[in-house]
Amino acid sequence: MMYVDCHNDTVLKVVYGGEDFRSGSPNLHIDLPKIRSLETALTLFCAAWADPVFQGEKAVAQSLALLRRLRTLVSDCAEHLAIATRMADVEDHARTGKTSVVLAVEGGQAINDDVNELESLYEAGARLMTLGHLEAPRWVGSSHGDDARGLDALGRDVVRAMNRLGMVVDVAHASETSIRDVARVSAHPIVSSHSCAKGVFDTERGLSDDAIRSIAETGGVVGIMFFPDFLTEIPRAEVNVLTWITEEFARINGDPSLTLEEKAERKLPLFAEKYPRPDVIPSVDAVFEHIDYVVHLVGEDHVGIGSDFDGIPYCCSGLEDIGKLGNLVDLMRRRGYSEDSIAKVMGTNLFRVMKAVMG
Repeated sequence: MMYVDCHNDTVLKVVYGGEDFRSGSPNLHIDLPKIRSLETALTLFCAAWADPVFQGEKAVAQSLALLRRLRTLVSDCAEHLAIATRMADVEDHARTGKTSVVLAVEGGQAINDDVNELESLYEAGARLMTLGHLEAPRWVGSSHGDDARGLDALGRDVVRAMNRLGMVVDVAHASETSIRDVARVSAHPIVSSHSCAKGVFDTERGLSDDAIRSIAETGGVVGIMFFPDFLTEIPRAEVNVLTWITEEFARINGDPSLTLEEKAERKLPLFAEKYPRPDVIPSVDAVFEHIDYVVHLVGEDHVGIGSDFDGIPYCCSGLEDIGKLGNLVDLMRRRGYSEDSIAKVMGTNLFRVMKAVMG
């Protein structure tokens, strides 16, 4: 069985947090020792996310810089990791026991409203782009308070250009209107790399049944994330901490004495360290419930995993890091899933999309 994780933010902790990927760190959800602890082949979609403090050409430059850093990280671990730009690479790497790394970009601000910049990202190795994020570009709507806005003419051109280049279109964080628009425009399967189902738990990061159906109708896949707050109800006494983090982010962003890089660097540990954790952390069952819901809604061919490792402050118990993926497999077996169905969820559904898009 081969695993595919459709989204992680590990490079941000390496760049801004100074974490040691090669030797390993308790602060990383993904590092080389944890990857090597798995007894199966693995493919990781590693995202380059430019903090919203980077705008315009600076967002493009920062995204390209993070992609270069990802390539360096892989090169430094070349005996165990290798970049994959097409499905044949993944197959070759699996035969030699290497983990495949697919470079991704999170947030369409990385193209600065210029379709031609997609070529730059593609040439840098990116094979997936998440169209929006908390602050979406003008040509796509965000699920974060902007759900009625969809793709405009530029947005449609972006999707078509990604199809032409062979880049996977990712609608995680996109508005429901945008998801429907992307599904209509895209000639290839699309993904929502790290999401969840509103039918299980209603949050702004969740996908409605209609959105899930739209993705499935393209032949696409919904990757279920591992962040408990978006999967199930989390009782907390210290909700004021969330307000404090938001206010602190605004203070850092507004500090004229800091460079853009310093602002991004100072914000990351606030989210990772100060975010309130519940007394009882939900288990791997919370992830399974969303997987099972999507399976029953649109079938077992349209769901996968997109952990959001190292982009979330904490994970479901039993899925604390990449080395624990086998716990999800064991749970699916106990819940009556066949080996073929488990293989689809854990990897082959996303491999099908990769083959269709990337070649």
